[in-house]
Amino acid sequence: MIKGKKILNVFSRLKDESRSSVEALQDLIIKVMPNGRRVKLSDIADVYKATGPNMINRENLGRRIIIQANVEGEGLSKVIEEIKRRVDSNITLPTGYYLKYDGQFASQQESSRLMMIFGALSIFGMLILLYMHFKSFFITIQILLSIPLASIGGIIAISLTDNIISLGSIVAFIALCGIATRNGILMISHYLDLMYKEGEEFTPEMVTRGSIERLVPVFMTAITAILGLAPL
Repeated sequence: MIKGKKILNVFSRLKDESRSSVEALQDLIIKVMPNGRRVKLSDIADVYKATGPNMINRENLGRRIIIQANVEGEGLSKVIEEIKRRVDSNITLPTGYYLKYDGQFASQQESSRLMMIFGALSIFGMLILLYMHFKSFFITIQILLSIPLASIGGIIAISLTDNIISLGSIVAFIALCGIATRNGILMISHYLDLMYKEGEEFTPEMVTRGSIERLVPVFMTAITAILGLAPL
């Protein structure tokens, strides 16, 4: 529709019987003139069959076109970053068009961000609880130092396989932090028992004895964690 110098798009949704055929659309009454003449749609527009999209999706009052793809052999984040790089360097979008990367990628990004936040809060909570229990900042730091040391194996495993840090990998690392902290508590608590209950002095021999006596339970928990988290 032309109004002054503006061209306005007109949208109308008709009943099924009114759009059952091209002829029905051509005979659609647009306006009845004072002299009784009826203005049909065919009088003011060309009505014909043409190919087009089966469905027009809309979001926020705008049309939406979805391009879908499955990712195999590469990490989803890595593929999206490559797509963004190529699109930004090779495609100039017309005015009114914009791109939005959604779906599993957006869900993964949001989940990863939440996991990072909760992971940091978990470590902070462990710091407080360990200090409340042992009443020693040195022992608390000593136990928490096992977390980055325990993560070395996971980082090496990722680099030797797909080299992809997925949501499952983040979950596994968070679980690894808890297991490493638990094993550290078992070791330190046993050292303290040997010193305060059995009169041992803090010597390399005492550390060796305590480590050997706690080797089996620590090893068993580590094996259980490996078998449980390997699929992730």
